Amino acid sequence: MKKILPLLFAALIVARISFAQTADAPTVGTGTSGSPYEISTLNNLYWIADQVNNNSNTFSGKYFKQTLDIDASSTSTWFSNAGWSPIGYDITSHYFNGNYDGQNHKVSGLKINRGSTSYSGLFGVVYFDNSTIQNLGVTNANITGGDLSGIIVGKASAFSTITNCWSSGTVSGGQQTGGLVGSSSQSTVTKCYSTAAVSGSSYIGGLIGSVNSGTVNNCYASGSVSGSGTWGGFCGMNENSATITNCYSTATVTAGGGGFCGANSATINYSFWDTQTSGTETSSSGTGKTTSLMKTLATFTTDLTTNAWNFTAGTGVWKMTGSNYPDLQSNPNSALPVELTSFTAAVEKGNIVLNWNTATELNNYGFEIQKNSHSEQVSNASTPSPKNGSVAQH
Repeated sequence: MKKILPLLFAALIVARISFAQTADAPTVGTGTSGSPYEISTLNNLYWIADQVNNNSNTFSGKYFKQTLDIDASSTSTWFSNAGWSPIGYDITSHYFNGNYDGQNHKVSGLKINRGSTSYSGLFGVVYFDNSTIQNLGVTNANITGGDLSGIIVGKASAFSTITNCWSSGTVSGGQQTGGLVGSSSQSTVTKCYSTAAVSGSSYIGGLIGSVNSGTVNNCYASGSVSGSGTWGGFCGMNENSATITNCYSTATVTAGGGGFCGANSATINYSFWDTQTSGTETSSSGTGKTTSLMKTLATFTTDLTTNAWNFTAGTGVWKMTGSNYPDLQSNPNSALPVELTSFTAAVEKGNIVLNWNTATELNNYGFEIQKNSHSEQVSNASTPSPKNGSVAQH
């Protein structure tokens, strides 16, 4: 018995490590628009993948909302180090066709190491009418997949919508690989961005690998892109009545790639790339501009200046980003126009003296200081009776 017990204990440890992935159904929500499933843990998120990948059309028309940031770094050891199992793996019966609202929360540290496996990403396949992924960031991802790989979605198809989403990290795949979405077919991608490093074979893009009969608008890419077939700073291929409008790229592009798009046989309007950061002055479409022009508001007065972007008319520079490149209003990670490094307050002869220092002041119109002389009753936590409270001066 003394020999058996240690062996059993060791077996339990191995089992725990090997099967660390656990599918936990949400405890809140019924999946309706008024009562979405609330996703707050990695196990909740994996529950979606487990249901979709083992059943057919499980969540058709269902609603989900993410209530907290989720650390997915433990996925690096899942499935014998293959990592996360993408939500959906084909377009016949196992795909996500619900509505996922990240509520501007993040999934960080996602790991996928599935070599030649197609449809790699947090969501492998998002398919069918009215499916949506919105307000979600997947950051510091490390994804290695096959064809149709993207950090958030491998393939978005059949009139699905990806909006207000962002990604960072690295993604490496085969054909149709992008920093945010691998392939968008008859779908809409809007108000999204990616800072990811992207690599693959053909149709590789900083934001989207390929756009086929779909719509992309008000998006940007600012990472790096490399390929061996057709690749571009923003997208690898745009074809079959697809339309890209009001987008730009500052991504670094390896020699042979297009500054904005690798190949285009459809429509690209009011879209730009930085000829200096990209390292190339050629692209199948789009308009190339120098870094200084890309950072100047007047350059885009009739092009990119839609209500999706942050800018202050008349200032000559873009609002919010410290780099002064155009930024999206929906970007929850936008830098503050003032970066405060220190702030102190001291009483000197009955006066309050404030001192502060700033590292940057972008579009700063000044500082407003308010004083509130209102007194309020503060209850003592240990003796909550108002009689034992103290007066706090603001």
